[in-house]
Amino acid sequence: MTLIFGSVLPILLFLAGWWSSIGLVPEHLIFVFASIGFGLGIVIDIVFLRKWLKDIYSINPIVLVLVFLFYSICTLGFFMGVPLFNLIPGAIAGIYMGRRLPHTATNAQDGERIIKDTGMTTAIVMLMICACSAFLALKDPMDTALNLEGMFNTSFSITTEMLIAVIVIGGIFLVTFQYWLTKRAALRAYEY
Repeated sequence: MTLIFGSVLPILLFLAGWWSSIGLVPEHLIFVFASIGFGLGIVIDIVFLRKWLKDIYSINPIVLVLVFLFYSICTLGFFMGVPLFNLIPGAIAGIYMGRRLPHTATNAQDGERIIKDTGMTTAIVMLMICACSAFLALKDPMDTALNLEGMFNTSFSITTEMLIAVIVIGGIFLVTFQYWLTKRAALRAYEY
């Protein structure tokens, strides 16, 4: 939990320093601004993180959703628009919620609803991630097709129709699997 919650501010402020300095400072100084943001995030963690983590299982659900969105966006960016790896933050969200349930004194019926809601939340975010990925892929379908042909060393040309079919079928699979995976991870963590 320390790693998950403690990494948010350093990463966020690193990215903020990086992106906010582009075009404002010479290129060789961009990394300096990013490093300052990263260092500031670490200082804030040193001062406040222990206090925040004391009540790790009573964090406001809105904060939890924001942390999940942050990691989902970072994962999509890190894996260059391939949404498959966004299953990981969803599974981690499920584990967290499963471990949270015994600490929040919820009854079995409320716990079941919370796990279902968590699965729905991660599935909706996965749907948005898939939509962003589809937009990027279809922005230049010929370039995407050439990249896929090279990546998988296909012996055939990938058409725009094939690309759309993969996006639709893959998106439906990922959204459905994210819902199931999150619920399963939550149940396993709760039973543990």
